[in-house]
Amino acid sequence: MDYCTSIIHGLLDFARQSPPLLRPVTVGRAIDKAVSLVGHQAKTRRIDIVVNDSSSLPLVVADFNQLVQVFVNLTVNAVQAMDDGCKLIIDTSNNDNDWVRIGFRDTGCGISKENMEKLFTPFFTTREEVKGVGLGLAVSHGIIERHGGTIEVESEIGKGSTFTVVLPAHKEVKSVGT
Repeated sequence: MDYCTSIIHGLLDFARQSPPLLRPVTVGRAIDKAVSLVGHQAKTRRIDIVVNDSSSLPLVVADFNQLVQVFVNLTVNAVQAMDDGCKLIIDTSNNDNDWVRIGFRDTGCGISKENMEKLFTPFFTTREEVKGVGLGLAVSHGIIERHGGTIEVESEIGKGSTFTVVLPAHKEVKSVGT
């Protein structure tokens, strides 16, 4: 019954795709929230989650809860793709001041080239064991696109994968003197 419930909730979330409530958001807070929600699952498998400092990043205009949802999904996927004792590194950067990049780099099994094209397709999964319904990446992709961003993927079989969320940096509008 729990499996059916999770399928129904996933379908509703995918179909609903509510418009984001956009506000300036600190990326580090969203990462911390996601890691706190998934940390126990990683800890039980002795998977180390390393979050590199993101305090110097500019804000992004985002729906905080939807951003956390994407980060949770990417973290869970990474944890499930790794063997016990592996590592997930969450890196952030702002190289050109217009875009904020949040990378989720795992040391898991990697993704085959034939599966790379299907990653964001609803109901696609590479898991032999049923642990989900294949909606997480499709929903995450939709959320990030509605935020004006993209998700980039690099992977090598046997070495791991990196999913990078790219979001526009918040540009503060300076008011002219009154």
